[in-house]
Amino acid sequence: MRTESSLPTILVRQADKTVSQLADELDVPEYLARILSNRGIRSKDHLKLDIQDILPPEPMLNIDKAAQRIVQAVLDQQTILIAADFDTDGATSAALCVSFLHAVGAKNVLYRVPDRQRMGYGLSTAFVESFLAQHPDLIITVDNGITSVDGVVLANQHGVEVIVTDHHLAPEVLPDAFAIVNPNMAGNSFASKPAGVGVAFYVMSVVRRILRGLNYFEERQITYPNLAHWLDLVAIGTIADMVPMDQNNRRLVQRGMDRIQKGLARPGVQALLNLNDLPNALYQAEDIAFKIAPKINAAGRLGDMSTGIQTLLSEDLATASRLAKSLNEINVSRRQKQSDMNVVAGRLVNGEELDDKCSICIHNSTFHEGLVGLIASRLVENFHRPSIAFADSADSDSDELKGSARSIEGVNIRDILAEIDAQYPHLITRFGGHAMAAGLTLRAANLNRFQTLFEKSIQSHTDQQSFIFKLWSDGQLEAKDMTLDTVSLLDRYGPWGSEFPSPTFHDEFQVVSQTKHKNRVLRLQLLKDGLLFNGVAFSQDPVEEDTFLCTYKLQRNFFKDRESLQLIIEEIAGSVSHY
Repeated sequence: MRTESSLPTILVRQADKTVSQLADELDVPEYLARILSNRGIRSKDHLKLDIQDILPPEPMLNIDKAAQRIVQAVLDQQTILIAADFDTDGATSAALCVSFLHAVGAKNVLYRVPDRQRMGYGLSTAFVESFLAQHPDLIITVDNGITSVDGVVLANQHGVEVIVTDHHLAPEVLPDAFAIVNPNMAGNSFASKPAGVGVAFYVMSVVRRILRGLNYFEERQITYPNLAHWLDLVAIGTIADMVPMDQNNRRLVQRGMDRIQKGLARPGVQALLNLNDLPNALYQAEDIAFKIAPKINAAGRLGDMSTGIQTLLSEDLATASRLAKSLNEINVSRRQKQSDMNVVAGRLVNGEELDDKCSICIHNSTFHEGLVGLIASRLVENFHRPSIAFADSADSDSDELKGSARSIEGVNIRDILAEIDAQYPHLITRFGGHAMAAGLTLRAANLNRFQTLFEKSIQSHTDQQSFIFKLWSDGQLEAKDMTLDTVSLLDRYGPWGSEFPSPTFHDEFQVVSQTKHKNRVLRLQLLKDGLLFNGVAFSQDPVEEDTFLCTYKLQRNFFKDRESLQLIIEEIAGSVSHY
């Protein structure tokens, strides 16, 4: 729990002079025009999400070379192995590639996911060694591979060519692959930041184009594949990986969500949707993020992500439902383990004097390496400090620790690790990731030294202002606008996501009643301007005051075929400042 003095400050996004004009052009309420303007929308054109307007693939460096090699593998019926990652983006990328290649007539397509505990992340040498006996002719990495220098060397030594498709930040030394397709690599002019599944989608779109130019489909009487059939996977992977929801990603996600909402999703996706008490038509991007992605992710965190990929590849609903149920059971176990570990993490951190520290870096023997990212995320959420949680390696013969890092706005955590690695070579065994999330491995004997250097590096890149917990708000809503109709209107202008955040409002509410449920779920009845509203807050103890200031989101609650409005209380705040 935060103390009164540590309660966050609400920063209200201020509208510019174009809001009234935008409201008139779109014929929407001014509050919605303000929301859209604050996300860079200046005209109707910025809201066009037609799939035919997606960016062309040509600016993606090496994409034609990669596609030509894949086409040759298809023509010659070579053995293609898809080397996946163990998160939702990796699973959807693998399912897309396998499914698409089968659709164009490739008969020898395999997929493999590394054993997270024994092999680590990416195309490691141990991972390559595990499938060399299957004699692949071509390896295609999806959502990984940009740091896999040694694994590519080993594959090349055995005469296996590698195509890397990835979107993670590129290191200085790149793998010696046949082709690397990564929009985050130097030399690219692709004006979007797709997830790994988005990169895979683009690569396969070029494969389709080349095959069509060869009259491949007509000569073999193969149905010309409609790429829209894979957009449900693209939507799920893109949402789950929290890449920027720029206009191109929004096009891809919206068209994938259209398929989901219309009941056109593949059996594996539909089986996952069926696990929730929500009709297809009401699913939004946030529902995918909180109800679908965690079930897929759980397989990679605690078990074998192959189960997640098998679910997505299932061709009948009965098989898919059985596998989806298994994923759900793994996710239930994951939630309990995570809850227990969060308690331990909280005890470790609460014993420290955080006021004088800029970072959190903890280790405990009870932590599971597949869950340390979730622990780090909770630490950032609670204490607003760049955080790393370490677990012991699952390999009992190893002295390594597996860590996951999460950051705050303005602190590029991957660059912090790169800086430490450059100044102190061999301290970190491996690392990689994004600005806001990264993974690393180091020897247990180096932990204390790393903690000191990590704190020092964070200090050099931040000031006290960095650690003031700020909540962004789109302003206040009149009570008359807090309705299900407003929820529907906001949904219509999504999809919302990273860098195009879902609308968040702020206000002061009077507490009429409150009930605490298990896992610190708090249900409240709130009063504003004479109207009653139902609210729910997660990981929140009962409110002690009669009134409180908070940020919240409007949400449609669907229970036993009945819809109602509820307010999702995001954070209780201390003050408001207009930005």
